[in-house]
Amino acid sequence: MMGRQMYAIAKRGLSLEIGMSFGGLEGASPRFAKDSGKSGLYFCEPFPFHEQFRFPTGRGVGAELLMAIPIAKSEREFLKRWGAVRFECLLEGEDVDVFDSTR
Repeated sequence: MMGRQMYAIAKRGLSLEIGMSFGGLEGASPRFAKDSGKSGLYFCEPFPFHEQFRFPTGRGVGAELLMAIPIAKSEREFLKRWGAVRFECLLEGEDVDVFDSTR
């Protein structure tokens, strides 16, 4: 699922940043989208990991790791209307388990 989605993002020449979201999971992984009700991905800081794992370096090149969370169409619409900060505050405030794909 992620490989297809990442290929589509790269093909469009887009760079990933914290707070970005993309739709299209129905095409990349129809069964997952149908079973979970999630049709998009939201990219955020990989909060479950210690900060030293967020910015790996190797051979003098640094990178920032992002975490992709499957999101529903309604969540993506919320993101577009209210923004990433408010979306993440809502998730945290409601203690949403973002790892539960059926939430």
